[in-house]
Amino acid sequence: MIGRMRIRTLLAVPVLLAAIPLAHATPGCNAIGWGEGLLDNTGCGLYYPAISWMKSEGYVEGYADTEGNNGRWFRPFKTVNRAEFTKMTLLAAGMQPKTCAKAPFPDVPKDAWFAPYVCAAVDAGIISGFPDGTFKPDIEINTANASKILVKTFEVPTIAADANVEQESGPVQI
Repeated sequence: MIGRMRIRTLLAVPVLLAAIPLAHATPGCNAIGWGEGLLDNTGCGLYYPAISWMKSEGYVEGYADTEGNNGRWFRPFKTVNRAEFTKMTLLAAGMQPKTCAKAPFPDVPKDAWFAPYVCAAVDAGIISGFPDGTFKPDIEINTANASKILVKTFEVPTIAADANVEQESGPVQI
């Protein structure tokens, strides 16, 4: 019973994270201005305050502009992949990226933009990859993966039985 309650709590974490932009959002235009270098984050956007705060804290940088607009794009409705989520989570926790002595996974070249965050997460015991030895940095992160990364990063206490929970399709792999 306690294990199921913990699982429900862990599954609630991503839902709470999804609510953060709404909590910081204000209807209508903000007097703050335009997107601080993010071409698609305007003062009138619903998520402007949350996105601007994340950028000002250095948790996000935006995507390079390939259209000659001299700026970066946030792409607020794009899904997040495992590499991006790992970076944002580690930075939000105050962890520093770490130079990789070698590639931590076969699909994470040590010179990839996200490698220093993956190396820091591996060294901290936050991620261990999939059973096939890969990290799969480019796939969309699912709720189970996000929950595990959050719990491990922020050292949320869990019980040992939670680690052995299986879903219908087999063990949850992170």
